[in-house]
Amino acid sequence: MGHDRIESDVRVLLVPGGGGSGPQHWHTYWQSADGRAETVVQAEWNGGTRAQWVAALDRHVRSSNRPTVLIPHSLGNIVVSHWAATATDTGTVYGALLVAPADVDADWAQPGSLYRAFRPIPMKFLPFPTVLVASTNDPYLSMLRARDFAAAWGSRLEVVGPLGHIGSDAKLETWEAGQRLLDEIIRGYAPIPHRPSE
Repeated sequence: MGHDRIESDVRVLLVPGGGGSGPQHWHTYWQSADGRAETVVQAEWNGGTRAQWVAALDRHVRSSNRPTVLIPHSLGNIVVSHWAATATDTGTVYGALLVAPADVDADWAQPGSLYRAFRPIPMKFLPFPTVLVASTNDPYLSMLRARDFAAAWGSRLEVVGPLGHIGSDAKLETWEAGQRLLDEIIRGYAPIPHRPSE
């Protein structure tokens, strides 16, 4: 299978965090510019249960037999960690770009909030290759915890400098540095057995 064929076959599955990804978020730019991109849509962007969020991700993963790369941001990373820890089959997912995981175990996650519902964060090796992207001044993820997550999940850690929570406020637009990391994951693709479409 040639490289061009691999790139056209890949599905880029965007996994937003709490509140969703707004119009200035790089997720939204990627969705508009990349025909391979799809977004995991939650029934309630500011509510619901952990089980509902994880189930929504599972449905999206299983909705296609195309090789899939997950691109979560913020709470979306914690959704992915819970899904991977409980799924009996991670399907066609062969890699993930984990951007600015929200450390919901930290004090900023208030009692009764959506974020608190995702405690404790699974610290288990993820069953596919991952790159974890962390900012040096993220209010929701210390560098110490970024290193802890990378070690527990088996991720390569990429530190990108002072970009806050690497979301809408960073005004990254198409975020070319992130696209290069995504391309690197795609280039590392190795064919995996496809599950028949359901």
